[in-house]
Amino acid sequence: RGFKELRLQLIAEALTELEIEVNSSLAALGLPDWELTFQVDRETKGGSIQRGFSVLVRSPSWSASVPWEAWSGGEAQRLRLAANMGLSNLIRSRTGTSLNIEVWDEPTKNLSERGIQDLLQALASRAQQEQRIIWVVDHHAHHFGKFAGGATVVKTGKGSQIITTIPEVGE
Repeated sequence: RGFKELRLQLIAEALTELEIEVNSSLAALGLPDWELTFQVDRETKGGSIQRGFSVLVRSPSWSASVPWEAWSGGEAQRLRLAANMGLSNLIRSRTGTSLNIEVWDEPTKNLSERGIQDLLQALASRAQQEQRIIWVVDHHAHHFGKFAGGATVVKTGKGSQIITTIPEVGE
């Protein structure tokens, strides 16, 4: 019984830390008044206990928290991005790992122009604060923001060509 209680306490501590990390990322992604909460067990409306992992989202437009699965489109993508950032931060802090590169594959999927701008600003701030190189692999992001460099893959009948744009030192 003691081991079970200790395990649940450690899980609760990790989820609290994850909530802090994710909610901080939500603000950076343009959702400052949103909040995610993580639960391992929760009580249903009928009073029984539902076992398993659940994520609830509180937005400024709803008075009560709703399940993660209720969101779609650009808001869901921002929630996923915040969760990824928060989980990455939690894993690095818990393991003492320091990585100098991060790769984001298609992070602008379903985002509006404003959402793309918020995301790229958040990634730029993240790169600067954490002294990290961040690669954004995307079809839409190259139209936004200022990047330290870029690469475009052009497919032709003879194969693919990579065109890089890396600014000179001092630019």
